Amino acid sequence: MYQPSTPPPVAPHSGRTALIYGIVAGLGLGITESGIIVYFAHHMYYSSFNLLSIPFSLLLWIVVLLVAGALASKRTNKINTGTLAGLWAGMVGGVITSVTLFSVLMASISYYAYYSSVVASYLTGLILLLLAILGVATGLGALGGLIGQSFATHTIPTTYHLRERESVQPSRQSDPPQEEIYQYQRSNASQREQQAE
Repeated sequence: MYQPSTPPPVAPHSGRTALIYGIVAGLGLGITESGIIVYFAHHMYYSSFNLLSIPFSLLLWIVVLLVAGALASKRTNKINTGTLAGLWAGMVGGVITSVTLFSVLMASISYYAYYSSVVASYLTGLILLLLAILGVATGLGALGGLIGQSFATHTIPTTYHLRERESVQPSRQSDPPQEEIYQYQRSNASQREQQAE
């Protein structure tokens, strides 16, 4: 008895998956890094934790971006999903961190004659920092995508199993209806009679 084969599993949408993983990772990065920045803005005394803050922040960014790219790529089995997840995570995390850093820097300076030039230099520095974060985040997301694709357990089929279906139930060519055959014979006969006359 013929049983239809099951349709292939639906592949997760690459762009939507990258957006979700990227925004979640970027929010986590931005909030954590903002907390570190605000903490050190209010506690500027010397401690061993101050010396470890920059390597800890860099390690945090690297690990989170790699994990976001790997998880997104593992879900869709595509490397470009990891790259996009890293880009989104870098964008969201970088914007949150830049806004926090700019606010802390502006609160720390006093009003004087060159206030506008200080603001412009801070903004220029933060824009360059954000562009660097985007580039590094995209690269780390792509690297995470490679890692995630190697750990992907499923392969998403691209075509429906038509050959299997055809072997189970061979296709039949339908015979032309009798009415069409009769009309065809009549038209041929009338054409022959006209030619004979």
